[in-house]
Amino acid sequence: CSTRLNFPPIDFLNWHDVLELIKQGFEIGSHTMSHKDMAMMTDAELEYELTQSKNVLEEKTGKWVTHFAFPYGRDVNFSEKAMELVYKTGYKSCATAKRGIHNNKMSISRKQLLLKRDHIIFAWKLSHIKYFILKNAHHF
Repeated sequence: CSTRLNFPPIDFLNWHDVLELIKQGFEIGSHTMSHKDMAMMTDAELEYELTQSKNVLEEKTGKWVTHFAFPYGRDVNFSEKAMELVYKTGYKSCATAKRGIHNNKMSISRKQLLLKRDHIIFAWKLSHIKYFILKNAHHF
């Protein structure tokens, strides 16, 4: 955590935690096996990361895994080949780390379907949370 993500060390989810989240109604998505920059991977590495992470999650949870979020989430961390393989592998969505939303007024082709997402951390001040929610509210 401290060297690659610049966060203090944290405990990652274990399989019991993952199954508990599923039991509570959460859907689990894939994020690769190694959290490496997908723009820097060979075709063979991309295929392994996408298929193996999907297969392991499906085997451990007994659920279909149809959502994927690529590591680091910026355009420079993803390639055309990676996008092609995400959908070829069987994922139905691919999330970025770009802030924002999509709405039904936007026409988006499957090739462009890299989902924007906002994250909110409950430890933030309420004013900070409201800022990010309201910043995107005008899109509706």
